[in-house]
Amino acid sequence: MLAALLSQPCLVRRGTKTGEAMALLDNLTAAAIAEGTGSKESIIAIHLASLKEAMEENEINTPYRVSHFLAQCAHESAHFTRTTENLNYSWQALRRTFRRYFDTDELAQQYHRERRKIASRVYAGRMGNGDEASEDGWFHRGAGFIQLTGHDNQEAYWEARGDSEVFERELIVDQLAAPPHAAKSAGWFWMVNKLNAHADRDDKQAVSGIINVGRASATQAQINGYDDRVQLTTALYDVVMA
Repeated sequence: MLAALLSQPCLVRRGTKTGEAMALLDNLTAAAIAEGTGSKESIIAIHLASLKEAMEENEINTPYRVSHFLAQCAHESAHFTRTTENLNYSWQALRRTFRRYFDTDELAQQYHRERRKIASRVYAGRMGNGDEASEDGWFHRGAGFIQLTGHDNQEAYWEARGDSEVFERELIVDQLAAPPHAAKSAGWFWMVNKLNAHADRDDKQAVSGIINVGRASATQAQINGYDDRVQLTTALYDVVMA
């Protein structure tokens, strides 16, 4: 997943009162999120506190913001069950999905179902990663509910936390995959990409485009799983407003 990092947080939507925003998050339950996303309540319960903290810290505190954020998290993480990027591609899937990096059948066959090798190749030389031989692509593969990817993005999130725990290449994916960072890294990504502004307009295409493609101008056809993202957002909004 690509993320164009931005520097300024969103402001609370005009007319939102702090008390109302706090009540919205306080009243949000694991059962409600499970209902809106079709997820298991027991899994949501594990992450509920950190999800609420992430939303509070990043002003995801209106019905539209909450429903958009949770919908994207649910889609990206297979209903909160997958917090690291899978990358278990067959060689045929590599040719379809990553044609730029696997331009012949022979090359793709050398990477068939080789998750570590695949990540090292497709993420090499970008987002602050080293070359393929460095295996940075593997150590900085997507993790967390919005699949934060790449050395620079992961390090920026880690430093933004403001504590003394050292950023380590060999540990970061496991850390981002578990509470509280699965949720908090997603909230941070949401804030730096100013997604609240798009959620305030209920702009499902722009939100989905930034999350999946890296730009708000992405077409519906370019966005993987667009229909599911829309359905989740709508269902969650109905639950939040109930």
